[in-house]
Amino acid sequence: MKRSTLFTLLVITLVVLLGGLAWAATSLQSEPEQPAMEATDAHEHIDPAADDVLVAAEGIMSALLSMRPAEQASPYDQYATVENRLSGQLLRVAQNPPTDEMSKKTWPEQWQSWARSGDRVQGFVTRAPGTEPVAEDATTAEVTVDMEQKVIHPDGEMTPYRSSVATVSMVKEEGMWKAANYEITHVNY
Repeated sequence: MKRSTLFTLLVITLVVLLGGLAWAATSLQSEPEQPAMEATDAHEHIDPAADDVLVAAEGIMSALLSMRPAEQASPYDQYATVENRLSGQLLRVAQNPPTDEMSKKTWPEQWQSWARSGDRVQGFVTRAPGTEPVAEDATTAEVTVDMEQKVIHPDGEMTPYRSSVATVSMVKEEGMWKAANYEITHVNY
């Protein structure tokens, strides 16, 4: 064999040997691969609306102030969407919505035109400035919220509808905060 061929074989052998040693060294140092854990829903679920009275009041009132007139028979249909988060007077309204002529006078006067045009009303609710957290062991709370409703048109344009401040009476039942009643304390527009 020629010297150059022998040298080439020696270099190739050396490269293969060094590659094998490097592979063995990294294999021994790395952790053994763990089998993938199966995805499961068997863990504690965190529901901020159940634990935080301020979050609960904001969410419930946002739902109550949001309406789809083209799909709903009345504004009271919204109460049923959050019935499990209601108590007291608000729960009674959800379970037995008023249907008489007098109750129709409380509906927004634009209800029929919103229904015809496919508009929807979206409620935006945030805790009012200065609203303090309640004690962890509290079972009742009064939460002051700023509420705004906007009419959202099918083309995506928004028109302000109403803005007000309300005090929401909250009670903790069955481990979650529920809205029992609310009173509008100030109308901005």
